[in-house]
Amino acid sequence: AALQILDCQHTCGSLIGTDYLRQSHAHAVGVFELLAQFGRLRVHRHVQPALAQPGRRAVGISPPVLVEDRHQQRGGRRGQLGRQALEFLQHQAHHHVAHGEAHPGQWVAAHRADPEAALRLPMENLALIEQSGFKEVTMPCAACFNRHKAAQHEIRHSPQHKAAIDEQIGYVYQDQVEVTTMVQSLLKHIGTDKINRAVKKPLKDLNVVCYYGCLITRPPQITQYEHPENPTDMDELVKALGAQVHDWSYKTCCCGAAHSLTRPDIVVKLSTSLIANARAAGAEAIVVSCPLCHMNLDARQMQMEVSEPMPILYFSQLMAVAFGLPPKVAALKKNLVDPMPLLRQKGLIG
Repeated sequence: AALQILDCQHTCGSLIGTDYLRQSHAHAVGVFELLAQFGRLRVHRHVQPALAQPGRRAVGISPPVLVEDRHQQRGGRRGQLGRQALEFLQHQAHHHVAHGEAHPGQWVAAHRADPEAALRLPMENLALIEQSGFKEVTMPCAACFNRHKAAQHEIRHSPQHKAAIDEQIGYVYQDQVEVTTMVQSLLKHIGTDKINRAVKKPLKDLNVVCYYGCLITRPPQITQYEHPENPTDMDELVKALGAQVHDWSYKTCCCGAAHSLTRPDIVVKLSTSLIANARAAGAEAIVVSCPLCHMNLDARQMQMEVSEPMPILYFSQLMAVAFGLPPKVAALKKNLVDPMPLLRQKGLIG
């Protein structure tokens, strides 16, 4: 059975800043490269109703700025996570990837300034996904995941808002789409056993902690995360790669999030604490799945008072290393805190 994937191609950090866009792009496009390891990747440029064919496992992927590297000409980062995870899943089975138009993600930050737009825009995306025949959409971007889940929560608990949105978008949304994170989707459709069997370079000597941040798990009534205070799904995935995953008490503490622009002092303080506590837990690197967390922990280390730099890696970068994928897939040179000395020390890269 083929896994169908819908790319909504929206930029989910448009009101957060250029650096976040680059991180979101890095976090998203890498999914394609990993999925590509598990089968053939077929790309369609336009979404059509009933695109998900009956009898096939169908999952939409809605990452920000996916295949087209809009930032490449401006020196921006290549999209690591999306490109890597797609290459991974495609190696596992034949996967069908459909590219469609969706709306820019002003709703990520607009929920404070324009609640109506913050509801309408993700609902238009979900309507497009539902009309295309998909029952699930997975989102590498934590902010995208959170805002789509928030939109679903609002229409489920406010018949008035649901009726207003249906009228605005010209479609009666049936609420048939499940929204998942990329880690959830990988574990659900691939599983740790297959991930482990795909490993060519076990990360057995690499000590890490997994950092989830606040957008993926909170508020729990919206995200519906099974263990919002102590999530373990990314831990399970990284353990399947062979890494030594240490438990710690800060995996869901906020790094400062979008305060990176308005109150960088808060971000530096919170992120410095996270790095210090990760090191105290025995970690040599922090594994993340959120582009904004990656930016705050990675890009701002030069502003922190830390004893020594600590690499911040997307889980997909570790997957690419463990699977023995080409260096351009892992995109380790895109990180500001260079992870390559640590990985060379562990014998994981040349």
